[in-house]
Amino acid sequence: MRASHIINTLGIVTVFIALAMLPSTFVAFLNEEPSKYLWLLTFFILATGGGLLYKFCSVKEEISYREGFAVVTLTWFTVGIWGGIPYLFTGVFDSFIFSFFESASGFTTTGATAIVDIEVLPRSILLWRSLTHWLGGMGVVVLSVCILPLLGVGGTQLFHAEAPGPLKDKLTPRIASTAKILWKIYFFFTLIYIVLIYFCGMNFFDAVCHGFSTLATGGFSTKNASLIAYNSLPIEIITIAFMFLAGISFSLYYRLIRGDFRSFFKNSELIFYCFILIISMALIFLNVYKNVYDSLGEALRFVVFQVISLSTSTGFVTADFNEWPPFSQLILLFLMFMGACAGSTGGGLKVIRVILVLKYALRELRCLLYPGAMFQIKLRKNPVSKNIVQGVLSIFVLSIFLIFIASLFMAFLGLDIVTSVTSVLACFFNIGPGLAKVGAVENYAHIPTLGKLILSVCMIMGRLEIFTVIIFLSPEFWKK
Repeated sequence: MRASHIINTLGIVTVFIALAMLPSTFVAFLNEEPSKYLWLLTFFILATGGGLLYKFCSVKEEISYREGFAVVTLTWFTVGIWGGIPYLFTGVFDSFIFSFFESASGFTTTGATAIVDIEVLPRSILLWRSLTHWLGGMGVVVLSVCILPLLGVGGTQLFHAEAPGPLKDKLTPRIASTAKILWKIYFFFTLIYIVLIYFCGMNFFDAVCHGFSTLATGGFSTKNASLIAYNSLPIEIITIAFMFLAGISFSLYYRLIRGDFRSFFKNSELIFYCFILIISMALIFLNVYKNVYDSLGEALRFVVFQVISLSTSTGFVTADFNEWPPFSQLILLFLMFMGACAGSTGGGLKVIRVILVLKYALRELRCLLYPGAMFQIKLRKNPVSKNIVQGVLSIFVLSIFLIFIASLFMAFLGLDIVTSVTSVLACFFNIGPGLAKVGAVENYAHIPTLGKLILSVCMIMGRLEIFTVIIFLSPEFWKK
């Protein structure tokens, strides 16, 4: 393990975070906010510090596979720390843990907040919250991959360690080209969404902030009541469409642009995802219509929005689903667990993993019925290797185990069982809102300090899909 390689990359990441603060710094000066000079000072400190780390730990060799895991894990904790500084100097929080929680929630696109009154925040902070979502949406590390080759440092190992999903899907031979393609698609969708909701009546600043949050499937809003504050059906419909688009693998969009329509419309993960969403909407609609909402249109409007919002891990709210019947809440919990497609900005276990787990269970049943037969798991008509299936099962089991352990800790801190479990589930799978005291119209402000630290780690572990962090923390990783 070469410390210089890790420090060099973390220096570059620190410079990126400093540069990311410039828009908020500009907004602070534009609005004559009291913290404007502190924004500027933070930028110079991080930019200078990061630049010095890069300069004095300069390397030319490719980062090794082992170092890639270290860089990815440390990067997400580092951006969480640096990203929390603005919350401290603007007085939003007076606790480092609270600031780290809010920052980690932003960069991991979780959207869980400990801020009670969002609308009193200065605009620089509102923009920063949403921008952390947007940067984390495709991955701070993937963004770094676009720049590292220009600085003489390769990034293949970083992308391999950070890219979501069990099947790494390279679009081009060069990893930097892949990252750039993903970011171009991501930027284009964000721009289109901002323009559309702006022309639907949302002011420009709010449109930008919600654009950053929506395409990142994050959920931070500029309003306490989230999108319901605008009471605009066109805005909700557009948001539904773009949340759904953000929940689809971005590699499919590249193939769609290249004219490969078959790969997009015949994709088994996308088909299964749409099927689950439609079934969930239908079941919840039948459950809440007349029981919660007397109006057919109102029931349909709220059900479709919340199903898409929670399944993509966005977490925007237009209805208090805490008031929905238990049947509907359980379906929403399943959608939180499943999440969106691999290769999207969404969280959750990922649809492709749910498919593989179901296929594995079905194969085991068939093996019991026909002991002498051999059955192979296939995906998109191609055999799935044993290693991939084992990896999926490992993540599935580890996810349940870690959620259980973290929930025990939360219950030990005095939270009720529903709040304990759903707060961990919502943070681990980067959803945001849970049920009970962390439900749709609630927040995480009341969670004890230790609980916030536990949930922050859950966010990062979930964003890096468990193994990256566990490998980094394992004693074997540090052995020569």
